[in-house]
Amino acid sequence: MPVATKICEFVNNKAKPDWWRYTLNKAIELGKLSTTELEVAYLVAKMEYGLEDKCPDYSVLVKPAKATGYHTEIEENKLISIGNIENISALASQQKIEFSATGLTVIYGNNGVGKSSYAKILKNACLTRGEIPELKHNVFKGRAGFPSAEIQVQSNQKLELVQWNTQIEPHPRLKAIRVFDSDSSIHYLTKTGILDFKPTALKLLDELLIASAFILDKAKTEEVNRTGFVGDFFI
Repeated sequence: MPVATKICEFVNNKAKPDWWRYTLNKAIELGKLSTTELEVAYLVAKMEYGLEDKCPDYSVLVKPAKATGYHTEIEENKLISIGNIENISALASQQKIEFSATGLTVIYGNNGVGKSSYAKILKNACLTRGEIPELKHNVFKGRAGFPSAEIQVQSNQKLELVQWNTQIEPHPRLKAIRVFDSDSSIHYLTKTGILDFKPTALKLLDELLIASAFILDKAKTEEVNRTGFVGDFFI
């Protein structure tokens, strides 16, 4: 069993805190947690223990962790096409973009024709690093449903058509496809830390420890601000 899967099973145990699942899911999605994710983890912890009212999407925030995209690839996955797009910018639903199974495919066109919108779909459906871009509806039309698309992949010479939308669980074969753009490069270049080697899956535990320390420090700070006490000492 892959290490990342074992970590997810450990965190998904009902005896473990809910905020662990939120933290691990974000670490899997982003690679490294920012202050924003750490603040949300702290808020989730407060909601879990009754210090804050639970928000409407609490169950979504603490959904079971899945290691999609972290396993060693045992099959070759290729992006073949994307089409039948609904509720995403002004992209035409009947338009289909095909990618060569071999070599390089170049997509070009004038500004505003939708190139970046297709890239945003792939960054949501596949595996990337950095912030996941929001898929917006056509501002000239009413909201008619969730953003969706048909994405065809080839795995070990077999074709599979994935009915993808923003509400489904991550698809293993889509998450085996890496998407790299300028935003991803900024994410990699601006990360700091010592130069070392550690299996990628074990870095998930590092992020969990970072979140734990953040929550502990923040809770102590709030305790001092409210009571003037730290443990048995008055400040």
